[in-house]
Amino acid sequence: QKTPAEQARLLMEKAERALDTARLYGPGQVYAFQHIVSQGGVVLDVLPMNRLVINLGRCVDVREGQRFLLWSRAGRDRASEAENREQYRPVCKGEISVLEVQHTESVAEILFHADPKWSVEPGDKLTVLDDYDGLLEQYEALPADQPAQKDPLTGLYSYRDFLSQWRAVRGQSKTSTMLLVRLAADQTERTPMAQMREEQMVHALTEAVSLALGTDVLGGRYSMNCVVYFVADVDCTRCVEALEELLSQERWTQAGLRVGAAGFPCLDFSRSDLLDNARKALDHAALLQDRQLACFDSVSLNISADRLFAQGELYDAIAEYKRALTIDDENFLARNSLGICYAWLNKFATARTIFQDLMQRHPEHIMPMYNYACTCLKDGDSDEARAGFAAVLQIDPDHVYSMLRLGLLAEDAGELDQAWELYQQVLNKPDGARLAYRYLARLAFRRRERDTAREFLHQAITANPQDAYSFHLLAQLYLEGGEDPEVAESLARQSVHLKGDARAFWDVLINALEQQGKTDEAQQTRTRASAQVLG
Repeated sequence: QKTPAEQARLLMEKAERALDTARLYGPGQVYAFQHIVSQGGVVLDVLPMNRLVINLGRCVDVREGQRFLLWSRAGRDRASEAENREQYRPVCKGEISVLEVQHTESVAEILFHADPKWSVEPGDKLTVLDDYDGLLEQYEALPADQPAQKDPLTGLYSYRDFLSQWRAVRGQSKTSTMLLVRLAADQTERTPMAQMREEQMVHALTEAVSLALGTDVLGGRYSMNCVVYFVADVDCTRCVEALEELLSQERWTQAGLRVGAAGFPCLDFSRSDLLDNARKALDHAALLQDRQLACFDSVSLNISADRLFAQGELYDAIAEYKRALTIDDENFLARNSLGICYAWLNKFATARTIFQDLMQRHPEHIMPMYNYACTCLKDGDSDEARAGFAAVLQIDPDHVYSMLRLGLLAEDAGELDQAWELYQQVLNKPDGARLAYRYLARLAFRRRERDTAREFLHQAITANPQDAYSFHLLAQLYLEGGEDPEVAESLARQSVHLKGDARAFWDVLINALEQQGKTDEAQQTRTRASAQVLG
């Protein structure tokens, strides 16, 4: 029994947390404390090894093992890829499970991605999954002296109990396989009827897999629409063959059945890495066109490494690419991506060696040739870069990026007429206008041909409304020409909105504000710029 003062303090603390959650989603939002877990969760940070930090902790009664659906932010994710710019609805990116609960935050694990192309980002929303009728995550943690229990509907262990059972038996076999078998997820609102259909499909799936693999395999409920199996003393190939017939049945084809399999032994991976490798194989399967079944292999590692690279984890990506090449030395994409990683780390000599090796192995392929030329350019070797881009154009005369690079090299050498001619060639290529107008405008700006530059910049923005650099140059033109600073301010605001980490873009905005006498706002913008660029 708490004292009145303590009860008041707790109530105030809960009210403050509800207020913080409402603020997180902008003005006009209302959140009750009991709605924070169900509706107010967001991703704070993305960690390596499929881990996330979320904004829900012990203070809002989150518990380990709790599941959440992971949703993109409405109107923001992939919006730049949308051709028609219509209202973008949030999509379900996958499902997560809480691993470690702290006071105000928790560490969660990504159980699956709905689509590997949708990377998880800070700000992605969470909705709780405790209310679905799977009968699995509703149990409290079992005491140590009680045996694990199976779900009476499917005969599967809960994910937590599956991990416990797997740890106990995985060291007893020299060969083993982990399987993740998943049905397509419904990305619409999960009504009670939809939940019931999901449970019926999972029940039917477990029966079908048991017929294919046998009833003595260790199985568990991995997520709301995915089951996990550990098969001892059977290698990965045999397990996949056993599931071939299942994948060919029309019922499961229509249900979007997807299988990821990983075997032990494999390279230097331990038995405890089996589940993580099966996840990578499941991501690999999602990218296959026909039969969505993948055994963990060099391509699976390549996909995993690509994701790490996109997240900025370059050293982890390098390790994955090297493992991919250990399995398959002829993996072209892994070797090419490895070279790109070294180039990003400014290890130009190593990157150039990798690209030269690829050019010898694949003399008809322009990708390593172009990357080699770009690396030479970053390394300060302009002559070798120019020769590399010219070699690309000999194979593919329509390669606009090589033309642009040669144009930039010509500009740097003071050969402005040659650069203009190259940019005009890009303009006449398919989809070249989206790229060429900005470079033509910049060159006209450099020649002090302001009217021509202005015309090209307007065309550049029309061709590509997300071109932050064109907005910046146009704002700069208005300012230097002594024209309307309000127009310059509007253009500069658009440039910093699209690319907030460019200091020069902020400087033009500050200059536009100062020319209008908006001293206080200019100072506030200067403070924001410092925080944005440094952040």
